[in-house]
Amino acid sequence: MSGVLYGFEALGAKFAFTFKVKVSNWHVSATSLTLDQDLSEENITAEIGQTVTLPCHVPQNRPVLILEWVRADLGTEYVFFLRDDQPDPENQNPSFTNRVQLKDRNMKNGDLSLVLKDVTIDDRGKYECHIVLVGANRGKRASFDTEPIKIIHLEVRQPANRRGRVGLAVGLTTLATLLLVLVAAFGVVIFRNCQVSKKPTSFQFSVDEEFRLQ
Repeated sequence: MSGVLYGFEALGAKFAFTFKVKVSNWHVSATSLTLDQDLSEENITAEIGQTVTLPCHVPQNRPVLILEWVRADLGTEYVFFLRDDQPDPENQNPSFTNRVQLKDRNMKNGDLSLVLKDVTIDDRGKYECHIVLVGANRGKRASFDTEPIKIIHLEVRQPANRRGRVGLAVGLTTLATLLLVLVAAFGVVIFRNCQVSKKPTSFQFSVDEEFRLQ
């Protein structure tokens, strides 16, 4: 059997590695390995109902064989999966159906950013961008797990006007409660004063009656 040379690249959390594998007579040998990539993390805050972009870029604008966006809490389901330039919805989490797409369908300049529409409170979490790059020879598909090249921590909050209304409602409720407490305290003071003022009158009446009886 003649030797066949396959080339792949996979980017990892702290590095990127490039390797070439030569298959000849059922023997496999790695011919090269390079390290050159650092992981990037970013915090993004979005409001409910907004459209948010989760950025991710491939170094050196290399062609992408596999692109996978995942979220840490989804298990084996993914947010978005692209293989051979075609989206694959087979194992996509249902909550992201028709809500995610690439910012640039052609991934120009290595732009792998994902657009998430109609953000909900359940969208918050840790998102990871994974890729597998392929060299000139695309006859062999890569199918191994890789570390993320980009991590996004997405925080979701209520819209500003909603937060304002909620704050106003809380403020009014607190004020109403305070007023009720003050009214109750004032009522207790008045009641006690009335009780105190009645005692001397009752005593005086008793004394006068006693003198008249004598």
